[in-house]
Amino acid sequence: MNTRDEVRQMRIREWKKVFEDKAASGLSAKEYCQQNGIGKDQYFYWQKIVRESVLNEIKPNRFTELPVPVSSDMFFSLTAPSPITITVGKGTISVQDKESLKMVMEVLLSAQ
Repeated sequence: MNTRDEVRQMRIREWKKVFEDKAASGLSAKEYCQQNGIGKDQYFYWQKIVRESVLNEIKPNRFTELPVPVSSDMFFSLTAPSPITITVGKGTISVQDKESLKMVMEVLLSAQ
């Protein structure tokens, strides 16, 4: 975390305390800001920032990587034209039959 992020996190912690104090006071936001010398715009700006920060802390990841067992046999239920040519950069692999294709797929899958 860089210095800018650390300062931002420090401010978020400070403002969390302000919002906790405001909630305990029973005052409206307007009254609390007036009594504590806080600008209304500043108060609502940091309220939004703190809310987003809290939501990001509790929000679960939307995506979870699931391991999927992959076998070269999965690719042979479809008929493929013969020969098959695979070109990557300047390299080319030409596969003439199903068994050779199966071997190439197993090598590629094992390299993942």
